[in-house]
Amino acid sequence: MVPGIVVTESNRRLLIRGIGPELQTSFGFAPGTTLPDPVLVLTKQSGEVIAENDNWEDNTKAVEAEINAVAQNVGAFALTSGGADAVLLVTLPPGVCTAQVTDKNGSEGIAIVEVYAVTE
Repeated sequence: MVPGIVVTESNRRLLIRGIGPELQTSFGFAPGTTLPDPVLVLTKQSGEVIAENDNWEDNTKAVEAEINAVAQNVGAFALTSGGADAVLLVTLPPGVCTAQVTDKNGSEGIAIVEVYAVTE
């Protein structure tokens, strides 16, 4: 899955999530149907990697707390502690980029990409 993201006019803070396992945990998707270990890679139009994440809780505790607060503020559903879903909290300048979600081990399955504009 590779959604495009366009930022216009000025820098924009975004919460971007690649969700696979949480679909099974919280939404009842059948075991084995979701992407087991999503990796989220944000790239510029040129192909340059802006940011990437595997396992959202691999961030520092301060970043985890900020991600949880922002997710709650924008109305995103909570992620299970210890889950393998991927999350980025980034500020992007105007331009075009893509958010690609693949599985860390090359598995296939259902995943969603969520992009939330963060307002302070």
